[in-house]
Amino acid sequence: MGKVDLYPHFSLERRKMIGIIVTSHGPSAQAIIESVKLLYGNLTYLEPVVLLEDDSPEVYRTHLDRAIENVDNGEGIIILVDIPGGTPCNQALLAATTRDDIQIISGFNTMMLLQILLVRSNGGFLAEIAESAIDAGITSIKNITTQLRDHSNVENISIDEAL
Repeated sequence: MGKVDLYPHFSLERRKMIGIIVTSHGPSAQAIIESVKLLYGNLTYLEPVVLLEDDSPEVYRTHLDRAIENVDNGEGIIILVDIPGGTPCNQALLAATTRDDIQIISGFNTMMLLQILLVRSNGGFLAEIAESAIDAGITSIKNITTQLRDHSNVENISIDEAL
C-alpha cells in the first residue's frame, strides 16, 4: 500500500517558498550545502553557485542567473555570499538591481543556512528570514574554549551549560 499524503497543500514540492542561493569563491558553497544536508535532510529550492578560477564575471553571472531561475517561485530569494565586494557578491548585487525580492547576506556559515531553512519552513517572510539568519550567524560565532574556561568548576558542568 502506497504512502498517502494527507496534507498535499503542505507538500514541499508544491508549496511556494523562498529560494536560497549560496555563492562562493571555490567549493565552499557546495560544501556547506552538503554539510547542512547531513543535519537538516531534504533541501528544496536551494542551489550553490561556485566561482571557478577561470570564470569571468560574465560567465559567473550566467550561472547565477540560471540558479535564480531555478529557485524562484515568486516568494523571493536569499543569496548568501562568502565575501562582501567579491565577484559573487557584486554579481548578486547586479541581479538584485532589477528585482526587489532578493536579499543578499555576506559572510555565511552553517548556522545561518540552517536558520534560513528553519524559518523558511515555518512560513517566514523574506526580510524576517534574512534578519534571523544574520542573528544566527553572529550568535553562533564563539570562542568555546574561553567560555568553558570561564566556568570555575569545569568538571561539574555540562558542555551545554558552558555554551
